[in-house]
Amino acid sequence: MKKSTKIILSIIGVGVIGAGAYLLIRKFRKPSYVPPTVPTNGTPPNNSSGSRNDAFPLTYGSLGPRVKALQKYMNVPRNQNAKSSQWGFYGCDPVLVVDGDWGPLTQACFKNLRQNYSPEVTESFYNKFIKAYE
Repeated sequence: MKKSTKIILSIIGVGVIGAGAYLLIRKFRKPSYVPPTVPTNGTPPNNSSGSRNDAFPLTYGSLGPRVKALQKYMNVPRNQNAKSSQWGFYGCDPVLVVDGDWGPLTQACFKNLRQNYSPEVTESFYNKFIKAYE
């Protein structure tokens, strides 16, 4: 085989190996942070009736100290070692106002918190992750 043919085949082989490595890395890379968005009409999708109290499950429209604890929890910046970073959540941007009212910004940030979106905070999730922020 000629020397020029060997060089061309080597270049093609390196290109194929590089492309394969790129695709594997891309497949297994953690998802990047997606900042929360607020619906343009100012209201979230109607996926629950919303309870205007502090009882479980906490949902859009809930009020009270448990919602304040949730907002504090979501405002804490995360790093790669945090449990929530496994869900692709690294904190809220912009930072939430801790007012105890689960409104559109809290809803948008919560959607980003839960990789497998759940429209509510159950008592077990609250006790495991959020209760310390009361």
